[in-house]
Amino acid sequence: MSLPYNVNIMDPEGVIIACRDGYRKGTYHDIAHRIVVDRKTEVIVSEDDPRPPGVLPGVNLPIVHHDRVIGVVGLTGPPIEVRHVAISVKIAIEQIIDYEVFKEKLSRRQDRKRLLVTMLLYDDLSERDDIEALAMQLRYKPDLARIPVVVYGTAASSESDVRRAVQENALHSEQDMTFRCSDGNTVIFRVVDQRPPRLLKAIRAGVDRYIGLLDENLRGAGIGPIACYGVGSMQTDILAYRRSFHHALWVTACEQAQGQRVRYFQDHVHRYLLTLLPRDETAAIFGPIVQFLGEEETRVFQRTFEALYSCDMSIKQAAGELGVHRNTVLYRLSRIQELLGIDPVHNLSDRRLLTLMYGCTDPPGGSKTG
Repeated sequence: MSLPYNVNIMDPEGVIIACRDGYRKGTYHDIAHRIVVDRKTEVIVSEDDPRPPGVLPGVNLPIVHHDRVIGVVGLTGPPIEVRHVAISVKIAIEQIIDYEVFKEKLSRRQDRKRLLVTMLLYDDLSERDDIEALAMQLRYKPDLARIPVVVYGTAASSESDVRRAVQENALHSEQDMTFRCSDGNTVIFRVVDQRPPRLLKAIRAGVDRYIGLLDENLRGAGIGPIACYGVGSMQTDILAYRRSFHHALWVTACEQAQGQRVRYFQDHVHRYLLTLLPRDETAAIFGPIVQFLGEEETRVFQRTFEALYSCDMSIKQAAGELGVHRNTVLYRLSRIQELLGIDPVHNLSDRRLLTLMYGCTDPPGGSKTG
């Protein structure tokens, strides 16, 4: 904006810090200093008024930020002519200052959030007191129960665009922590209610609703495509967030979860626990059984049992998932009963045995058909 008048900006001490007439920069402006000290709302200096050295006719107004006078703006010229311009300049300067302060606060907050995500998820040496203090600086309550939702497909989008889409979710709250992961994807530590009946079912229903709205927002913003959502374990201790984040990462890579767009660690926790068992122990326990069954028999029944397990041992549903007749599933069950003398459909102990055996041994080669 170009003005035909000389504009002076003075600091709280009355020193001119910006002006069109370069020779006046750094000189003292008595009227400006008095405006700050006496908290005057306006000082008009006319041509005939007695004036201190360095003061010219014009209008001088305080620059106010958060009810504090932080400087003065003065326009040189006939007061009746420049007053309305001076008011406009004052308002513009105050708005610019508010915006710059906001940007600085936002930048500091983002810096603190980057530090917090590093301490929470990647730094093994972070202390609880430091993490909790930083979380509280960001106005996050560290003692709330949260569950991580990792969004795969945001790495190519700007962090601000993703953050806006997340915050526009009607179910998103100020206590939901949103971070950019080291690979560019996004993790949201969603607050969950620990008190409802049927706790795990209620939490899952709430997360499903949250992800549904988030998915709409991301698509509407042109972010993605989103490959999948990985949901980790619920945690009540902020130091355990890293573990639950790793659970979310693990389930997204779990082979049995590949067909699911929203992948819950809860659904595959037994497989995760099996990966923690020593390989030599499990090989010693289950290796001879697998060897006795033979590669072909093991391969066929493994896929049958996995289908049964995922369908809550429903023979009809398992047959549909495998693309075979239900009699084929019944035949395979009778075959395993004949070979091993176990009944995984009706006997819980036998079902656990097969869950461990197939979870602890490498899947044999061959076709993946039903």
